[in-house]
Amino acid sequence: MRFIAKYYQNQRAKKGVFIFVKITNIFNRSCTAYAIPVSANGLLIVANPPGPIGLMGVLLNHKTNTMTPKMIWANFTVSDLERTSRFYTALGFKANGTFNKDLCSFFFGEDKFIIHFFLKDVLQSNVKIEIGDAHQANEIIFTLSAETKEEVDSWAREVEAAGGSIVSAPEEFGEGYYGFVFADPDGHKFNVFHM
Repeated sequence: MRFIAKYYQNQRAKKGVFIFVKITNIFNRSCTAYAIPVSANGLLIVANPPGPIGLMGVLLNHKTNTMTPKMIWANFTVSDLERTSRFYTALGFKANGTFNKDLCSFFFGEDKFIIHFFLKDVLQSNVKIEIGDAHQANEIIFTLSAETKEEVDSWAREVEAAGGSIVSAPEEFGEGYYGFVFADPDGHKFNVFHM
């Protein structure tokens, strides 16, 4: 028997979180139930009242209209791949493979967020848009979390030693916030932040 689940109040499903759903079978009989999303397209019914369906533990094929990418990464442009590779290696970031004639790539953070650094003409020809000069303006600034104020200060020294520039020196801003902003040699900005 095929079942269709509809979310109440446009609740977004997160894996492992209970949601409230309305279930309708092929005979157009329905009831409400609690469910746990188990994948991007599946729900596990864990509790529902007695009624026209009365089944528990049914895996539903559920399609949503939301995008559910498995990964996200960033793409930046640079003018010198060797300089970029030296800079991020000196800061202790792990390379994502070896760089080639078009790009170098690094992991950031415990979740291993990936930033690819492409030569500008390569990325621009692939995405078919104009890419601005990061020394003049930025579309995005990534924040790197620090455990302590001392770590923030240490990272500021490491950035300068590796060839980056400090945009705003380490300072307190607001209650319990401490950090600084730096730019890599191509002008890409990062906020280092402790709270």
